[in-house]
Amino acid sequence: MPRATTDGVRELKGDATEDQGGPGSGVGDQPPEPPLRPDPYPEFVYPQGQPTPASPASRPTTTWGLPVGDASTIPPSEAGPPPPPRRRALLVAVALVVLGSLIAVVIVATGGGGKPAANGSPTPSATPAVVEPAGLTSNVNVLAVTLTWSEPGGGAAVVQYNVYRDGALLASPGLTTYTDTSAVPGTTYSYDVEAVGPTGTSARASIQVAVPVPSLALARLQGDFNVKAKTLTHSGYSSYPASFTLGYHFDPKCDTGPCNVVWTDLSEKRFKATFTEKGASYTGSDTGDFGAVCGSTAHDSLLTFSIRVVKAKPIDGNWRASKLVGTVTQYDAPQLGCVTGRATISITLTLIS
Repeated sequence: MPRATTDGVRELKGDATEDQGGPGSGVGDQPPEPPLRPDPYPEFVYPQGQPTPASPASRPTTTWGLPVGDASTIPPSEAGPPPPPRRRALLVAVALVVLGSLIAVVIVATGGGGKPAANGSPTPSATPAVVEPAGLTSNVNVLAVTLTWSEPGGGAAVVQYNVYRDGALLASPGLTTYTDTSAVPGTTYSYDVEAVGPTGTSARASIQVAVPVPSLALARLQGDFNVKAKTLTHSGYSSYPASFTLGYHFDPKCDTGPCNVVWTDLSEKRFKATFTEKGASYTGSDTGDFGAVCGSTAHDSLLTFSIRVVKAKPIDGNWRASKLVGTVTQYDAPQLGCVTGRATISITLTLIS
């Protein structure tokens, strides 16, 4: 007897000879074989004994285009014939080559382990360090200490230099030389020079410099001086002051160092003369009305100066005379009714400014 199955398709039990029903009886009315699909790989020569893959051209489908029946009942051939073995091998090989290429690209790009590859995109190189200045030397000229060095070879570009004296920053020149005009005579200094670049500063080049005390002959006579005068001797005068105070000004006729100077009396600026420099000594003379009177008539006197430097000190980078001593001799020629007058005065000059 026929038995109903879960999918609604009748199934017969027993031999086929038990029921010889005619058309419509469900037995003997086998549906015709569906037409075969054309060979999807006509160019492929299948091995002997292997049939050309084929599948039914169609199968009843649902409204959505899906085959009727449970998915498990759809024959594998319904999804289309598998590619021939040779074609499958070719596809697998191509896939492996593509996958291997992708892996190689990743490895090359990262250098392995996530590190940049040496032959990949170049990584920015670290900025080189600033190199220490080379060949630091010194030269002392009176009070001026001139330092000279060479630009560092290699390393980062140098923007400027820092010059230190005994650890204190003096200046930051852009050139490879610097002159210290504030050195004190009789002192030894430690000078350091470092290069400054975009990445910082270099190590310091160092040098010890002893600044000697310059000779008094190198002192520059300049500025205003307080003058204390004391009369040593005099003759031909009815009276002469024992001591008095004056003021002198000296203006050098050169830009630096010792040289001839123009002397001016600060109380009587009409008294002016040029003093000649010779080592630490200066000499000069001037003629004028210095107060000598014969009877009731004033007359000119001749003053002769001779002074020398006995002390000096550094001022504004110059070795300046700070104290001088000497004499002034006054001479008055004889006049009608007056004898010759002479006087010798000692003077001490002390720098005011």
